[in-house]
Amino acid sequence: MTLLVKDATGTTQTVKTNDDLTGTAGTPNANVLSVQGIAGASALPVSGPLTDTQLRSTAIPVAVTFPATQPVSISTPLAVTGTFWPATQPVSGPLTDTQLRATAVPVAVTFPVSQAVAATTPALTCADRSGAVTVGGTAQSLMAANPLRRGYRVQNVSSADLWLNDTGSPATAAPPSIKLAAGALYESPPWGASSAAISILGAASGQAFAAMEG
Repeated sequence: MTLLVKDATGTTQTVKTNDDLTGTAGTPNANVLSVQGIAGASALPVSGPLTDTQLRSTAIPVAVTFPATQPVSISTPLAVTGTFWPATQPVSGPLTDTQLRATAVPVAVTFPVSQAVAATTPALTCADRSGAVTVGGTAQSLMAANPLRRGYRVQNVSSADLWLNDTGSPATAAPPSIKLAAGALYESPPWGASSAAISILGAASGQAFAAMEG
């Protein structure tokens, strides 16, 4: 309904009642003072804090400005500063289980230049090879070939010469056999004993000798 009313100056004014203030959704109406959404219409500027209802509504543009850069704080298990995960990271003191399971955490381990090693030499067991010449003028076996032989010694306890050969050949009364005069003692060299068979020769039967093999 439309009413014509004169104001204090006598001018006629048009006043519309509420029954004429109803609009159609999506259609502009000059007599409706509420805001209505319509395709292609301009967005209303929004300023100040928004309510929960405004934030949930649609078609309300909000201008948000962020600074060009944002400070970022990053924490690492070992409090690394500067560059992230440097090539080497010194570690001291006992490590926690978490640190041991972490990746990209190089650990420098130093070993001493040398380590003392206690070497144990097994006790040397010697076998008695003593005896006497069985047949004078004939070489006889004194010790069989032994690849584990580490040393031996022979002493002539008779009154006549004895001859010793440790090359595996029968002893003779001439070089390369070794002559053992009465009472002489022969010991294998310190750089190693021969592992070949050793024979001995005496001019007369019954010539005694003392011998040990180890």
